[in-house]
Amino acid sequence: MKRHQRKAKGNLLILIGTVTCVVVAPLLLVISQLGLYAVDKDNTQSVVEAAGLIAADDLSRVIVNDPHFGYVSLSNRPPIGKGTLALDGEPLPVIGINTLVGTVRQNMLLARALENRTMISLAENDRRYMENTMDRLDMALEESLKDPLKSVTKKEFKDIHDKPIDTVNDVKKFLKANLPTNIKLEAIKLSIGWHKNNDSTSMIAIPNPEHLAQIKPEQARAGQYRPFINIPIDKYPFTFAGLGPSSRLVSAKGFCPGDDKHINSIVKLECIVTRTDAHKNALSLSPQIAYVTCAQPYTLPDAGPRGVMTLRFTSTAPPGMGSWRELLRDRNFKDKKIATYKSLLGDYPLDQQARMVPMPEEGGGGTSQLFAQHLYYWLRNGNLRPSMAAVIAMLDEQFNTKPGDSTPMNLPKKVASQDALCQKTLFRKACSLTIKYRMLLTQACSTTSSIQ
Repeated sequence: MKRHQRKAKGNLLILIGTVTCVVVAPLLLVISQLGLYAVDKDNTQSVVEAAGLIAADDLSRVIVNDPHFGYVSLSNRPPIGKGTLALDGEPLPVIGINTLVGTVRQNMLLARALENRTMISLAENDRRYMENTMDRLDMALEESLKDPLKSVTKKEFKDIHDKPIDTVNDVKKFLKANLPTNIKLEAIKLSIGWHKNNDSTSMIAIPNPEHLAQIKPEQARAGQYRPFINIPIDKYPFTFAGLGPSSRLVSAKGFCPGDDKHINSIVKLECIVTRTDAHKNALSLSPQIAYVTCAQPYTLPDAGPRGVMTLRFTSTAPPGMGSWRELLRDRNFKDKKIATYKSLLGDYPLDQQARMVPMPEEGGGGTSQLFAQHLYYWLRNGNLRPSMAAVIAMLDEQFNTKPGDSTPMNLPKKVASQDALCQKTLFRKACSLTIKYRMLLTQACSTTSSIQ
């Protein structure tokens, strides 16, 4: 009998078919499902990150009305909104917190460089008020991130255009509208804090000249103050918020919960979602996924109407009074007979109803002290636009006066172009104040601050 042998090709085909059914097909199925899972995860992460940027944008819109500095926010704002109207119906500007901190720090440096006790005292007083302002803004930012459905006492916040700010609902609405169709939003949590890594910016340039800035190399980056670190002047601490020209994402690993030692400007978004199609695949993956993202808010540049400060003499400048620096020296004045006035009911002389009203006499203030006060408040109104170098040059420049000349004193362009917002400025103490002086040799002069 002949034996019938099995063909090797037939056995190989059976083996290949078995392997394909048992191994390859399930593997392809798993790979395809993992691929879809990864695509959904990446798409969801992108949507969550975009929602974090929306939260950061909302933080930059929050404003607080500070009793000392006026309207303050994370971002500078021009005087254009109906949500920041003054008593005369004109809109007020909003100063960014970093601009405020930088201005107070620069004015303290300048006052110390000039060794003027009046200006030093004013700067130290502003720094104390600034701490309260920082706390007030921190509390407002934290409050604005609360869920109105979970906090019955949540305060309502509005932007400069008087439009409500509801960050939680803005984030929820965006997520629900843009998440993949098989992803369901379960919960979100927004929190405020600061960042310990080096990927944040302050948008505030260090003062010029740098040798007067009292700053170490590690406290600056790319010519700007580094945020979230202490950059003191002697015993007085100064810290800046993390802000940029536009809202941007920052590393979640560097996020630190808010505290009272920093300006807390970084927003953290924690989000939990569920895959609604998890039961349709054979993978044992959890249907719930958690996402985390952090974002840094933006700040607009500080820009506003230009102003001018003028000094007028009834005749030529008296001997010994040839520059601003000489006007700041108390020994150059013989008496302290000073009449001071302030503007009420608007900006004098621009508003028809405005009136100049005598101010009550305050003991201890001489002519040079009032000159120093005017100079300090005028510089503060200009925020960071006048550089220290330009101010020092202005103080040493000789007056160009002739008999009967009412031309404003010569000012370097960098100083002359600063803001003088008068009654509509957030710094109201320097508004439309005219001081009449009885000077050395009984020659009279007058100075007017911030009338333009």
